[in-house]
Amino acid sequence: MSGVSNNNRYDDDGINDGGNGEYLAEDGVPRILPPTDDRVFKSIMTTSLDSLRDLITCLIKLPVSTVELRNAELPTMTTCEKMERFDVNCSIDDGTQVEVEMQASAMKYDSADNRHENVKCRAIYNLCDLHAKQDGKGKVYKDFVRSFQVTICDYTVYPEYDEFVIPYTFRNDWGDELLDMVCIIFVELSKAAKLKNKPVETMTPLEKWLIYLHYANQPKYQELINNITESRKEIKMAQNILDNISRNEDERFLYRERRKAEQDYEHGIVGARMEGRMEGRIEGEMEGMIKLARKHLGVYATIEQIANFAELPYDDVAKYIERINNN
Repeated sequence: MSGVSNNNRYDDDGINDGGNGEYLAEDGVPRILPPTDDRVFKSIMTTSLDSLRDLITCLIKLPVSTVELRNAELPTMTTCEKMERFDVNCSIDDGTQVEVEMQASAMKYDSADNRHENVKCRAIYNLCDLHAKQDGKGKVYKDFVRSFQVTICDYTVYPEYDEFVIPYTFRNDWGDELLDMVCIIFVELSKAAKLKNKPVETMTPLEKWLIYLHYANQPKYQELINNITESRKEIKMAQNILDNISRNEDERFLYRERRKAEQDYEHGIVGARMEGRMEGRIEGEMEGMIKLARKHLGVYATIEQIANFAELPYDDVAKYIERINNN
């Protein structure tokens, strides 16, 4: 789950992309929806398994020949356990599990600092949940399959590193790896700016994916995107799907409503802080997020599902829903 990309997005030179109305359509939504929006990303990757396979191969640095989609919602064992809805949950060749999250903007409660602890803690939680909920009946622990958690961010989490892919495994103080059973990988698309002037024929497949995901909906870089899609068929498949999604009125409407709800929510947070009170964050703006979540998930959605979809604290959503139900 992620925040929604900024409609009025500026490129790395600080110029409003496209200009003269080229970037935004008449409905105020980008003509080409950003693949960094989690719904758009999920639609692309679950429609073209070849694209998903190729991207995973680049990210985990292992050859992948087959990909099988799995349930995006892991079962909870108790009512107190946090329910997770993954963007993309799949298994590859030998059963290895790979979970991929797209994060278009800094998570709520991360935007006030530069440590990004919330997105890091979510990656840890998702990995542990994914690995622990394997079917272990009749197995010894060493027979469990490997688990990868990948978080793709369209912003910078690690400014201290030049690398745009940062993997984490379990190691001791001397640098020795415990086992290669689990791995968290952070990918920073924002660093693709360093690659955009590189000749396409010299780019690695991973570099092509990074540039594509970061710049696909920006008219200024359309020629670059065209050259990349022509050079790699899996990315071209993704582009064809993105074009179709961008022409879908329902998808455009949902993108616009999500963006509007997020903007209202963030404005409420800022206003509440300026007034020295935080209770404003569950007024008005939260109502918009909850209504949107219910519209997307259905009227029978649980509080846990709504809170997870809107990326809001469970207790706040529960109190708000209880209040409106009692009115």
